[in-house]
Amino acid sequence: MATAGALLGLIVGVLLAFAGGEALTRGSRALIAPAAAGAAVFVAILASALPEFAFAMRAAQLDLPGAALGAVAGSFVANAFIAALVAATGAEDEARGGRTFAVGSAIAAGALLFVAFDGQITRVEGGVMLLGALVAAVRAARLEVKAEALEGPGIGGVPALGLIVIGLLLVGGGTWLAINELQTWAAGRADGDLLAGLTMLGAGAALPEIAAATVAARRGCGARGFVNVVVGTTLTLFGAIGAAALVRPLAVSDAFMTGPAIAVAAAAVVLLAVGAARRRLPRAVAWAGVAAWLCAMGAFAWGAA
Repeated sequence: MATAGALLGLIVGVLLAFAGGEALTRGSRALIAPAAAGAAVFVAILASALPEFAFAMRAAQLDLPGAALGAVAGSFVANAFIAALVAATGAEDEARGGRTFAVGSAIAAGALLFVAFDGQITRVEGGVMLLGALVAAVRAARLEVKAEALEGPGIGGVPALGLIVIGLLLVGGGTWLAINELQTWAAGRADGDLLAGLTMLGAGAALPEIAAATVAARRGCGARGFVNVVVGTTLTLFGAIGAAALVRPLAVSDAFMTGPAIAVAAAAVVLLAVGAARRRLPRAVAWAGVAAWLCAMGAFAWGAA
């Protein structure tokens, strides 16, 4: 019963955190856009990644390095095998930056595996990764402004400020609930925090991108949806892990460097291939991606067992 309650609390916490991230993104963009479009896009990009950052940093603070690594790695794999491929099934538009950020996301995946290979991600390594995330966010903001894609919601300053406050509260409360319940669920399980991070946190973290990619594909804007996916994965792989390592150096278990590491490397290859194709993909490819993601979940469970 306690385990079931912890699992339910973990799921609720994840959903609250990502609802907060969405509110924070909309509010910050609407509040800043009238004064500075570029700054609004930059802040909105960072705000959209805040839940992943919060999960990883809180997990590191509680000395749950597996959850910190797992949340980001699991989200990356889900986005590569589901969100990116779903978006590419409706790529009837033209969008700048897809190839660039596909390469950037692959580099971020390689950097994660490289710094984790010796069994630890230090504060110095984390700082370098966080700097890479900020560079990626600046580049993404410039591309979006140049593409004249800034469409701030038609709300005033006071409602926008209210969204920001609500978003911060939901992200903070959801993160506290999710990580605390994850700690309860993982207690007594070998690499339990890694397994929970890779599956429940990772899958939950990818849900907003999967939903957005699905909508973009249906509207024929899949190329832009793909760009959004690879921007997000680049930012979180570099940034969330880097920020978590600054809170506390992350000890990497041997379990991560088996099935999960293979899945991360395979996901990077998928993003590179889709970014290079630059054309609409058959729907069967997206279904194959879902099947591959399910196989990756099995690899995660095996690697953490």
